[in-house]
Amino acid sequence: RLIEQSDADDVLEESARRMEDFYRREGYPFAKVGVAAKRLPEENRVEVRFQIESGLRARIQKIEFIGNHAFSAERLRKIIQLREEGIFSKGFSWLFSPSPFTQEQVDEGAAALIQFYKKEGFRDPEVVPEVQFDKPKKFATVVFKIDAGIRTRIGKIEIKGNLSIPEENLRKALQIDPNTPYHETTVREGAHRLLS
Repeated sequence: RLIEQSDADDVLEESARRMEDFYRREGYPFAKVGVAAKRLPEENRVEVRFQIESGLRARIQKIEFIGNHAFSAERLRKIIQLREEGIFSKGFSWLFSPSPFTQEQVDEGAAALIQFYKKEGFRDPEVVPEVQFDKPKKFATVVFKIDAGIRTRIGKIEIKGNLSIPEENLRKALQIDPNTPYHETTVREGAHRLLS
C-alpha cells in the first residue's frame, strides 16, 4: 500500500521503483512496474495507473562454489543461509522448499562468506556471486566465485612488559593458541581479556 502526498511525475516514478523493489525482494527478479497519470483538472483529481508485470517467481535450483579449496561446499552452504532445490524438496515441498531468489540474499551470502574466510585467517578474500537463470527464468543457479588469497596463521605469541602476573595465567586468559587462524578481531578480543 502506497500513500503519496504528491502527484508529481518524479514522486510517482519513485513509487513505481519501490513497488519493483518490493516484488524483487519477494522473489520476482524481473518485475517491472510502469506508472501513468491522467490529470483531470475540471474534476480536480488525478487518475494514477500502475502497470505491474511481476514475471515468474524465481527459486534457487542450484548453489555452486568455485575456488573453495580450503572448505567443502557443504560447509559453505551452511554459512550462506540459502536453500537450493534438492531431492527431498520435490516430494515434500512444504518441508524443504528452496529459497526464493533475491539478489539481496545472494549479496548477503557473499558478505557472510567473506567474513567466514577472514575469521579463518584469510586476510583479503574476494567472493563474487554470479547468477544464471533457466530459459523461462523460473529457476536460478547461483555460483559463488571465491579467491581466498593467502591464509595467515599465528606463529608465535609473546607477552612483554608483564612484571606482576604469572605468564601462564595471562596465556590462559588470552585464549589464543599458536597455529590458529589469524584474525584481527580475535587478537583484539584477546587484548581485552588481558586487560580484564
